[in-house]
Amino acid sequence: MNNKLDQCRCVGLIVSDDALTFTMTPKKGFFGIGKSKAECFTCPKAIYPSLKQEFDLSKTNLQQSATLVIANEEYPFLVRLVNMNRTKVRKLLPSKLIKRETIQFSWKSDPQTQSKIKEYLAGSYSQLLDNNEATVDPVVFRYCGNKRFKLERNEPDDNNSQVFKIGIEYRDTGKPTSSEDKFMGWINLEGSGIRNAGGIRGLKSLRTGHSSLDALILVTSHKPGNLHNPWDDKIDSSDSTMFYWGDAKQHSDKGMMDFQGNRYLMEAKENQIPILHFIRNRQSYVEFSGIYVMQNLETKQMTDQGKTIDNLFVTLERTQDRTVNCEWLRDWRTKDDWAERIKNGPTDWLSRIKPKKTGSNIQSEDHIVANIPSSFVQRKIKLANDRGNGEAKLYIGPVKNKEGYEKFFCNWHPMNTYELDQVDLLLYLQDVELEFSKQSKYKAVSKKLYHELFSKVERLDDNRIDLTYHEDKSRYYIRGTSEAWKLIRQTCLPLITTLLIEVKSSNSDGSCDYVVRILRSGEERAANPTSGMKSKSRKKRSQRKAKQTKFKMTPEDSRTISDDLKDRVWRRDQGMCQANYKLDSRFDKNTGEICGSNENLEFDHIVPFSKGGKTTYRNLQLLCRTHNRIKSDREI
Repeated sequence: MNNKLDQCRCVGLIVSDDALTFTMTPKKGFFGIGKSKAECFTCPKAIYPSLKQEFDLSKTNLQQSATLVIANEEYPFLVRLVNMNRTKVRKLLPSKLIKRETIQFSWKSDPQTQSKIKEYLAGSYSQLLDNNEATVDPVVFRYCGNKRFKLERNEPDDNNSQVFKIGIEYRDTGKPTSSEDKFMGWINLEGSGIRNAGGIRGLKSLRTGHSSLDALILVTSHKPGNLHNPWDDKIDSSDSTMFYWGDAKQHSDKGMMDFQGNRYLMEAKENQIPILHFIRNRQSYVEFSGIYVMQNLETKQMTDQGKTIDNLFVTLERTQDRTVNCEWLRDWRTKDDWAERIKNGPTDWLSRIKPKKTGSNIQSEDHIVANIPSSFVQRKIKLANDRGNGEAKLYIGPVKNKEGYEKFFCNWHPMNTYELDQVDLLLYLQDVELEFSKQSKYKAVSKKLYHELFSKVERLDDNRIDLTYHEDKSRYYIRGTSEAWKLIRQTCLPLITTLLIEVKSSNSDGSCDYVVRILRSGEERAANPTSGMKSKSRKKRSQRKAKQTKFKMTPEDSRTISDDLKDRVWRRDQGMCQANYKLDSRFDKNTGEICGSNENLEFDHIVPFSKGGKTTYRNLQLLCRTHNRIKSDREI
């Protein structure tokens, strides 16, 4: 098994490792400078629960041995749980100070560790000896599993690689033109930049014909100061959720939407834009927190200066992207071509947004995006109402674009190679695991099937794909017969999956090497009402006509719904509850949001039968039991 697969298989450990990784700025006690000669430091409070669990710390087990990796060499240290009972105090009464608990990293009894730390962080050590604390750079303690931490210098200042990394601090001079500035200096472009101010900052689009926002920059300040700040932003590291307040404050003349930051949030809700978050823990530095997607935006009341005011409250979810390339952030705002906009972009964030053309396949010079329909996948994972048996060819676009497809595939050069990205497929399966419990949505999904497929992808020895093309009068397809291609058809759930083909490299003989990636779509697409249905030949027209005639003869003044009519309504509504904003105010009117539940579905007369509504195709819909009861209560 290669390293990439090993890493993917241990995703659970990776998440845990991230929860234990932190950044801190050394003080004198870190190096044993001063009277106490502490040779230790106190860990961030946010990781206390994770440290306790990992090192089994408790009142009966106050310390554990651990290993510190410095420049690929290992050194011992202690992780200590310190109960500060505050009984021996000099100025205040013990009753005035609450008991508290801290966790410290200590190497006071390990001279070799002390010596290596001072050698590795010689610059910071020298600065603290000179009492110059303001210029000390932070360090990263990166957890590697098995009670091992790797000590890393915070070195973001690589001018040749302008990349924001989670947990790393970046110099913010307040002057974007300064060569030392790694915040605004990396982000700002002429006509699309952020000001030297806190809170919510928008990056305007520089694309042709666009004047909207293309990105948001959020900053949460934990730096001590005298500025009035009524907001309490919270980050839940356990599930990567952030709760962020808008910019509204108590003001005699301004309302909630008179604040620029709130207008930015409203615009971000309507558009698919990246949201980058930074934390300011000290003067002139910001720490990158991650790239987020907006989950919810609502109006909430808050108290400011003793008065209740309305403000926006946003729920954000952090993607799995650990880095953001600033070159991509600039291309995202300036390039008109979609392929150029997403080049070098954060993979997980891009997988969560809708393509440029919703529901359509996309082709450019260096990639092709194709949506996975129910007609393509194998029977077990087809939509429950799909009657087809499936086909091995995948539709990528209309045949009128044949010239573009052949150019992309180098006229199907015989030396082309196509490979499935095995790690991406494993990560995709982890992302859609919950879907395999929705038995009413798909034909034969189960937890057992999920584990079988995951194991099959892990064991795949040959990820090569024998890709060829097929066309008819109007459509252009790709197809294959290899095991890797069959595996794609076995694992890719319809409507929520995107297949991405990228040019990996170009060869001197005119051929190219391609990689096929499987990603979860940003949102579920609507099913083609005829997708997966068996084609009906001319010989069966008479049968269809007879069936339609039979359906029309169904009594419209009867409450009983025929099986034929139920089948038609079920296919039209895709086996999902159709309740919208008219029935439930929680749904968004502008996006056409519906309930979409596939559990406890019931057939409902849109115009109630008791009020003269007929039992017809147009007057029937699917509702879940909850929304059907809500509708009934309103009618009463």
